[in-house]
Order: sequence, then C-alpha cells, then structure tokens
Amino acid sequence: MELYLYMKQRDGVWFATGSEVAEWWLKQGFSASAAPKGRAAAG
Repeated sequence: MELYLYMKQRDGVWFATGSEVAEWWLKQGFSASAAPKGRAAAG
C-alpha cells in the first residue's frame, strides 16, 4: 500500500486498466500476435 500511495503522489504515473493497456498496445502499431502468450513458469 505504501508503494501505491507514493506512486499516486507522482505526476505522470499511469494507473491503467487491462483494456486501456490493450488499446494503447494496438495504437502503437503492435499486433495481437506480437503479445506474449502467457507467463513464464517460475523457476
């Protein structure tokens, strides 16, 4: 919680939803096929 409060005090920090991130990704010219397919397994 401390990190979150610290970040909220800073200008320019983007607290995005998953949909906002996806929209940004596509607007940058990246394709859906370029997105990672899953998370790597923890070692």
